[in-house]
Amino acid sequence: MPIEAVKRETAQKISAIVAGCGSAGVNILASSRSGRRITVDSSPSADLRLDRVLLSASETDASVMKRTDHPFLEKFRRLSEGADVVMIVAGLGGFAGGAASAAVARAARALSLPVISSVALPFDVEGASRRAAARKSLELLADSSSITVPFENSIINQTMPNVRMTRALDIMNRIVVSPLEEVMQYADTSFLEGIARRKFRGTYAVTHASGLEWERKGAQSIVAEFGADAAALSRMHLFLSMSRGMENSAERLGEEVAGKLEGCDVTVWVRDAEEEGHNRIGALGLR
Repeated sequence: MPIEAVKRETAQKISAIVAGCGSAGVNILASSRSGRRITVDSSPSADLRLDRVLLSASETDASVMKRTDHPFLEKFRRLSEGADVVMIVAGLGGFAGGAASAAVARAARALSLPVISSVALPFDVEGASRRAAARKSLELLADSSSITVPFENSIINQTMPNVRMTRALDIMNRIVVSPLEEVMQYADTSFLEGIARRKFRGTYAVTHASGLEWERKGAQSIVAEFGADAAALSRMHLFLSMSRGMENSAERLGEEVAGKLEGCDVTVWVRDAEEEGHNRIGALGLR
């Protein structure tokens, strides 16, 4: 299957609001280097406070919120003015993160803004009740989001079993914010047009490739990162940081990936690498 497109980095960047929802979301937000950032939690210094108005918004359908001119919508409208997309980061499982992220997603939908949510699910040691609450919040958030990317915190325990909890959380914060930064740094508004009025569940992976036949090796590696989920993907966005003068390589990489993912539309977004000969491939798979 041919690739959808190869698009080089342009000066026309996406204007994004990145909302850190709940205390964990605020911590994740601190790891982000891009976008206009707002905080949504119970802190007195939060841009949007967790109060009765917000809780009402978290339970109000976007169409109703817009029709009734909900007071939370007016608050959010002022903060999101000029944005092309609303991005949400949160840790789910507690009350604040679930309520805050739902309210922001529904307000963004009421303003006809696409929503991309990247969230962390609890560690196994946090217990079955918290994990069940996280799953419930995830489904509610996905109902209002254009793309929802869930990450299991427990992957750090599996891949780095001896890492301290504080260090594990720092690593997960960077991982959770990564797909949002890829979109902000690489993509243009055509990306948003492709997800408007749609609902995708996303999976994110990253790899590096260099040397001879790096395109083939990079494609094998990135598809392997998706594992069994690869067969269910309908779209793949590759974010490629690549040495200058290798434009044809971007197309070959896309074709290699497309050849391994039957029925999946593949778009390659390209920007110049900071290091020559070092090719970084981020991938956002959608299903």
